[in-house]
Amino acid sequence: MAGVIKTYEEEKRLEGIRKIEEERKRQIEEARRKEEAIQRAIEEKKRREEEDIRLKQEKEALEKELEKFQERKAPLETEKAQLTNKETQLESALERVSEKETEIESDEANVEEREKLAKGTSEKKEIETERWKIEEKRRNVERERWDWEEEISKVKTQLRDLDLKYQRILTEEETKKETQKRILARL
Repeated sequence: MAGVIKTYEEEKRLEGIRKIEEERKRQIEEARRKEEAIQRAIEEKKRREEEDIRLKQEKEALEKELEKFQERKAPLETEKAQLTNKETQLESALERVSEKETEIESDEANVEEREKLAKGTSEKKEIETERWKIEEKRRNVERERWDWEEEISKVKTQLRDLDLKYQRILTEEETKKETQKRILARL
C-alpha cells in the first residue's frame, strides 16, 4: 500500500508540476500575444504616420499645382478677350460692308428704273455705263464681304480652339481639387 500511496503522491506531484508548466506555458503564450499585439500596434501607428506624411506631401504638391492653374489660365483669358474684341471689330466692319452693299443695291435698282424710262440710245448707253460701274462696285463689295466673313470665321475657330484648351485646364483643375478633397478627408 505504501507503493500505491507513493504513486498517488507522485502522481499528485507530477500533476502539480504539469499544472505549473501549463500555467507557465499559458503565461508565456499570453505574453507572446501581448507582445505581438503591441508590435502590431506599433507597426500600425508607424504605417499611419507614414501615410499622414505621404498625404501631407501629396497635399502640398497639389496646392502648388493648383496655384499654377491660374498662371496657365491667365494667358488664355487674355487671348480670348483680344480675340473677342477682334471679332467685334470684324463684325462691325462686316456691318459697314453690308450697309455699302444695301446702298449699291438701291443705286442699282434706281439705275434699272432709269434705264427702263430712258428714251434715246445715248441716254441708255450712259445709264448702262453707270450700271456697269455699279455692278463693279457691287462685285468689289462682295469680295470685301467675303474677306471679312473669312476673317471672322478664322477668329471664331481660334476662339473655339481656345475654349477647348481652357476647358481642358478647368477639367484638370477640377480633378486636382477632387483629389485634394479626398486627401483632406483622410488627414
